[in-house]
Amino acid sequence: MKIGQVSKITNISVQTIRYCESQKLIQSLGRTVGNFRIYEDQVIDQLKFIKHCLLLD
Repeated sequence: MKIGQVSKITNISVQTIRYCESQKLIQSLGRTVGNFRIYEDQVIDQLKFIKHCLLLD
């Protein structure tokens, strides 16, 4: 799924998702021909866990 879809499902901004990827907390499958990032369903669970951990502070 594309980054926008992941953002809507997790209620996490696209910028935050990109940051998590740059910090190697999540990984995309690659990019489409149109240069869109593609993510597995597993990334949604990972992002929800990261969000939960950030809220613990």
